[in-house]
Amino acid sequence: MKYLKYPTDWLEETRGMLIVVAGMIATMTFQAAVNPPGDVRQGDNTNSGNIYGSPSSTESEICYAGSAVLACGVSDAFDYFLLFMNFSTISFLASLSVTLLLISGFPLHNRLCMWLLSMGMCIILSCLALTDLFDHCIHDHS
Repeated sequence: MKYLKYPTDWLEETRGMLIVVAGMIATMTFQAAVNPPGDVRQGDNTNSGNIYGSPSSTESEICYAGSAVLACGVSDAFDYFLLFMNFSTISFLASLSVTLLLISGFPLHNRLCMWLLSMGMCIILSCLALTDLFDHCIHDHS
């Protein structure tokens, strides 16, 4: 019967594991934004018009150095790229929120805090899985 009870330090161990996991996910999603799939532009393409070389470029067709290649909207994978970035951003913000809740000092035995942590982790993991799915879609359409 004693094996069915939670250890007394279970809440603190859970808090430590959640901080590590949320921190790693925040790092992964930040890296995905800094180094997006499809790479970043190395130079401006403002001299030759739009990226196809026609002189009729508009301001929205100009892609500057350091911007994501797929963000210019000329690839078949543009829609997947937008979904990738949206879910990556949601996962990043949710992991930061979970980390903030864990380090803020709220007691973990509070049901509201445990519910918020559980929902936050569900959102993080769901969005992270969707980010990976759309990353594969981007590579399939590039």
